Amino acid sequence: DFDYNNADWGLLILCTLLSIAVQFFNNLGNYLSWIVGARWRRALTETIQDVYLRPENFYRVCRISGLDTPESRISNDLKQFVAMICGSNEPTVVGLLFTTSGVINQLCIMVPFLYKSLKNFSLGLSLAPYIYMFLVIALLSRVSRALVRPTYKQEQLEGDFRFHHTVVRENCESIAFYGGDKQEEERADGMLTEVVSNTHRVIDASTLPMLIQQFQASFGGFLFNYVMGIGFLFDPSCIPAETLAFQQIVVQTICASVTSISASIPALNVVFGVMQRITDLLSTLGIRTGVSKHGEPPVVVPEPRDADPSDESTDYMTEGETGTMGIVDVYQQSAPVRGGEREREGENGSDDTLPLFMDRVTINTPDGQPLLRDISFRVGKGESLAIVGNSGCGKSSILRVLAGLWQAADGRVNLPSDSFFVPQAPYLSMASLQAQVMYPMRVPDS
Repeated sequence: DFDYNNADWGLLILCTLLSIAVQFFNNLGNYLSWIVGARWRRALTETIQDVYLRPENFYRVCRISGLDTPESRISNDLKQFVAMICGSNEPTVVGLLFTTSGVINQLCIMVPFLYKSLKNFSLGLSLAPYIYMFLVIALLSRVSRALVRPTYKQEQLEGDFRFHHTVVRENCESIAFYGGDKQEEERADGMLTEVVSNTHRVIDASTLPMLIQQFQASFGGFLFNYVMGIGFLFDPSCIPAETLAFQQIVVQTICASVTSISASIPALNVVFGVMQRITDLLSTLGIRTGVSKHGEPPVVVPEPRDADPSDESTDYMTEGETGTMGIVDVYQQSAPVRGGEREREGENGSDDTLPLFMDRVTINTPDGQPLLRDISFRVGKGESLAIVGNSGCGKSSILRVLAGLWQAADGRVNLPSDSFFVPQAPYLSMASLQAQVMYPMRVPDS
């Protein structure tokens, strides 16, 4: 029976208050980690969006680089990466590093035990649990590397599958008129097959790490106690009873921490796969890769050879008396790079005192293949110009250079700041009809 008269009520109250305090600080740690994660995600997303949402950048990423689903990398992969590091309550995700059950917190828990062991016991007895811990973690890290590649591939396939259904949703009426539902279904089924097949590879790669993790959680403490018991049988006097009692507490703490850390290691490899997708996007955008201020990476393109009037295979554009342009043939020639220039006096790199013009401009494709050369024309206010030619001869490429989407390999370009482009493909913005009509001007400015 409990003796209420002789009970140490002060100790009971202290233990109760300590328990409440521990739970409070645990939840406070999770809350602060979530706040840090939310702000970190905002900072990362704003930094990447600031570079991505520039004409020369998102055009290059979406149409030239071949990078798949950049929108998923910005909106989904960044969120998943931050949530797995810092934790999240939307949805509930246990952070791998900074939460109360994260790797850093578990390592901090073990530091006082290591200090106490080194102060009171032999070096070998003190370090034995930690050597065991690092061996388990090293083994798990080694076998978990196989998760990185299939995880990266899984994110890529999931993004392509999601993007396909987005395209179908946005173009549902056109697909229905064409009667292309069977073709879209076959393409979606093929993507789903790839997703499921790669999911099986992820499962196979995670089987061995999961087996080691469960084995450690079930038998780790028992095996270590068994080894210590063998030493005690050979020389009982070398390990006093109080030492064994304290070391038992150390072992239990170490095993609990190792179990928590080992559960995080496979998930950390998943983080590496997601981080690889983000790194690919940053590399494509030129962030921290020595690019210019405007995010334009150095592109090596061939320099055109000098025009030969006797060579009929290299006709080139010149300013004609009738104001019309000729057809430009593709020629094959490679030489060192010489970049083109834009007028720099006016807004957006243009001089509004001069008309729209190209002066001996050479255009190469983004991969460096020569396309057009020695293009020269001027279009003043009230004048018009028609560019005609076969499909693929480079008519749209001239507009891309004028708009700054492509870099001219040589020559001078001027585009007045009040110029307006009508793209070949219409763009429907996510806004009202009024905003769509006034695009790209804002509604209040109209």
